[in-house]
Amino acid sequence: MNKALMILLATALVASTFFLLTKGKKEVVNKDEVFEEFKIWKLKFNKEYASPQEDTYRFSVFLENYIMIKKHDPKVGYTLAIN
Repeated sequence: MNKALMILLATALVASTFFLLTKGKKEVVNKDEVFEEFKIWKLKFNKEYASPQEDTYRFSVFLENYIMIKKHDPKVGYTLAIN
């Protein structure tokens, strides 16, 4: 598969993940803010990925987890955080 197609597919994965997680609900997060948090997280934990496609995939996983953390109700007895 060529590089442009892989980037397109990875971008579509991020967009669809964001859509599915926020569909029909008040937007829990701002995607630009999450991307900044992702960059900070990568620096903090010294993360580097082999390709833009892998970086995009890793961002989609980070986004999914970030939304789950933001939706979490701390009244249930435990807390969640990015680590």
